[in-house]
This record gives sequence, C-alpha cells and structure tokens, in this order.
Amino acid sequence: MKRKIKCFFTIILLLITFISQAQEEHVESPKSKRENKEKIKALYAAYMTQELKFNEAESEKFWPVQHQYNEEIKSTNKQHQLSELEREEATLNIRKKYNEKFSKIIGKERTDLFFKKDKEFRNKMVEVLKKKRMEKRLGEKNKNQK
Repeated sequence: MKRKIKCFFTIILLLITFISQAQEEHVESPKSKRENKEKIKALYAAYMTQELKFNEAESEKFWPVQHQYNEEIKSTNKQHQLSELEREEATLNIRKKYNEKFSKIIGKERTDLFFKKDKEFRNKMVEVLKKKRMEKRLGEKNKNQK
C-alpha cells in the first residue's frame, strides 16, 4: 500500500513539475506543445502501467486499444452540436463498448480499475492546471500592483 501511495505522489510530483515548466513559457511553439503532450502521455502510460500491473504481453495488446478509445472520446467531446446530455450518453456508450474490449485483454477487475484510475489521473491533471493558472494570475496581479 505504501508503495502505491509513494508511486502516486511521485507521478503527481512529476506532473506538477512538468506543468509548472509549461506554464513558465508564455508563448509556446507548436514543437513545445507537442513535447508537452508527449510528456503527459508518457506520465499517463507510466501511471496506468504501474497501477494496473501490466505485463509485457498485456501492455502490447492494451495500449493500441486504449489509444482508439481515447480518440473516440476526444471526437465525441469535440462535437459541439451535441447537448451535454447527448455527449455524456455518447461517452458512456463508448466506455461500454471498450469495457468489453479491455476485459478481454486485462480482465474485468482491472478494466474497472482502469476506468477509475483514468478518471483520477485526468481529474488530478485538471486540478494541477487550475492551481497553476491561479498562481500565474495572482503573480501577474502582484506584478501589476508594484
């Protein structure tokens, strides 16, 4: 249990460090944005691999399916003509579809854990980004008052 907590905090610390470096750059080039996305993907993959305890064979089968899942979720979120309820329903249908696919690769228990940890990671990332943006705004406000 301590190992899991230590790993979680290590990943969160890495995420915070990464995001703070990204926030310091006022104007990001397309190259640095791409690099930032790749770093987040790497953190995500490391976190999920450790939390779900993938072996090599599972990992080889899981990640291509997870990438398809992620692309479908992104596509649904970009459909602005959908109402919020329709978007949530479409997302749920995608999750149901991939629940079966993931279960065949890593089993039902770890599939449930995947959905839980995926949500945790994304929520933590949003939380860290909000905190950094708030700190940046406060810093700019203090600069302007001087």
